Amino acid sequence: MVLLGVILVLLAAAAGVVLIVGTAQLEDTVQIDVLGGTLSIPPLTLLVTGMVVISVFWLGWALLRSSLRRSKRRRIEAKEASAAAEASRAQERRAAKAAGKTRTKPVKTRRGDPTSVVILEGGNSGETVSLAAAPLLIGRGNDAAIRLDDDYVSTRHARIASSGEQWYVEDLGSTNGTYVGNSRITQATAISLGTQIRIGKTILELRK
Repeated sequence: MVLLGVILVLLAAAAGVVLIVGTAQLEDTVQIDVLGGTLSIPPLTLLVTGMVVISVFWLGWALLRSSLRRSKRRRIEAKEASAAAEASRAQERRAAKAAGKTRTKPVKTRRGDPTSVVILEGGNSGETVSLAAAPLLIGRGNDAAIRLDDDYVSTRHARIASSGEQWYVEDLGSTNGTYVGNSRITQATAISLGTQIRIGKTILELRK
């Protein structure tokens, strides 16, 4: 578009030079009939007017194309943002649905079974949460049973629950993942007394 504009301006300038040279010796003005009258315009004035009209036309056309491109780009960005937000809401709904399927009855503990979760490292270091209220949602959200002050933790990050006599931890589609030991888990993973769970910069452990 810039190249086209330059070409138009050069063509207009070249035409202007030719006309100026050709009309330099003219003494009579150009007579134009307008609304029943006669308008006298010097040749040079008519030439300059034509150049201005061409330049303004090109500028308007360039601005219009630029505006249309910006408008199209904004629509694409808005559509992408809407799709990302919908995907995030769908993921949260799936996580909430999965959490609702886990039984919420207090777990009857045996000797040697873990009874609490202790936070060993991170912004909430030293806090202890009882497993009696399992399943325990872990995250930064207000509804989390274990609410972590950690920028690397998702709103609904993971969940600790039990199935029969076995405890397990499950990642809820978090951004940075959930680790048992040094391994990132991709499904519900069994944990026991002394097992360490890393979420973001926070380390949790099952304790008696």
